[in-house]
Amino acid sequence: MPIDLQAIKGATLSDDHIAQIQAALDELTSQRDAARQESINGRVGQRTKLNETTEKLTQAQRRIEAMAERLGIDPDSDLSELPDVKGMAEAGRQYEARLKRFERDHAEALKRAESAEAARVQLLRDVQIGKALSGQKFRNPDDVKVLIGTRVVTEGDDLLFKTDDGRLVPLDDGVAWFAKTRPDYVEAAPVERGSGFKGATGPGGGSAKSMTSAEFGSLAPKQRAAVMAEGYQITD
Repeated sequence: MPIDLQAIKGATLSDDHIAQIQAALDELTSQRDAARQESINGRVGQRTKLNETTEKLTQAQRRIEAMAERLGIDPDSDLSELPDVKGMAEAGRQYEARLKRFERDHAEALKRAESAEAARVQLLRDVQIGKALSGQKFRNPDDVKVLIGTRVVTEGDDLLFKTDDGRLVPLDDGVAWFAKTRPDYVEAAPVERGSGFKGATGPGGGSAKSMTSAEFGSLAPKQRAAVMAEGYQITD
């Protein structure tokens, strides 16, 4: 509490006066100490805030330097001389979109090319097999074509025929081999009488539809097929 100094001026100090003076001094001392502590706390708080601000500035500087490095620019460059980052980002997005479109178009073009190549190979295969079959007279060419196709092996643009023993021979030779070994697929050819064969004749001069095994053995493969197709009987 405040003390009235005029009231005690020139007077003998009583115990009450001394107590009042002591209380006033204690209050002033308390106020001084509080002000001093507040000042100390204020300085500590300011120092803490200063340190926090300094740390934030340091982090911001590091972030700026990292961004500048990623963008390939000098962090100390004049901002007015730097390119438009937003424009660069937009240009990057447009480039990525064009790149993805190119990759998609490229994949589709490759797919079309593969389809065209497969069609070309199939066409070439069909033409070569058809050409090889044309040299023989098969009853059902389409069926024979399927059978021949199961034995065809492709080597580049050439087609080879795989025989029963696993050998690869030219396609024409393979088709001829098939016609020879499978006469049931070959059209019957007229029997050539000039081969030395003379079939037996029945009453009225008609053929008896028979021949000896020796006569049959002297015939060519196509003639044999024709003889069998006409129902000849092979006798000893």
